[in-house]
Amino acid sequence: MYFVICISMIDYITTTIFFFFEVKFYLLKFPWFATLLRPIELVLLSRNLQKYFNRFQAVIRGSAPMVFFILGYVIYFSWMGFHIFAGNLEGTTTFPTFGNSIWSMFVLLTTANFPDVMLAAYEDDKFMCLFFVLYLSLGLFLFLNLLLAIFYSSY
Repeated sequence: MYFVICISMIDYITTTIFFFFEVKFYLLKFPWFATLLRPIELVLLSRNLQKYFNRFQAVIRGSAPMVFFILGYVIYFSWMGFHIFAGNLEGTTTFPTFGNSIWSMFVLLTTANFPDVMLAAYEDDKFMCLFFVLYLSLGLFLFLNLLLAIFYSSY
């Protein structure tokens, strides 16, 4: 409660200074500071928002290991794709750098642009689709569903 009182007082003082006095000193002109503190004040004053915020923290705490596991999964398959497809058409279009390969595999996991990620490798060798099928079957149908179940059970 002491923190809320301090935030309210800082907000009141800055509002009073800017309203009654035309402050010419540059360091005292921080209206953005009070603006940043208002959401914190609202959360601390409202009991319902505190309950929702605590639930949100519980969901984040409960699902963080699975999120990090999925990120590691994406990074591992990106590294594999970066090395497997080096030197061919798929390597130059989808996996030119390690950062681009991570982004491409993340896009593939969300199935937002599925055919464009896989088609160049599929045209070169039909068995290269096994890499993408294994990635999607484990990531999309197993790990993302587990993450959804963790979100649901934590909330």
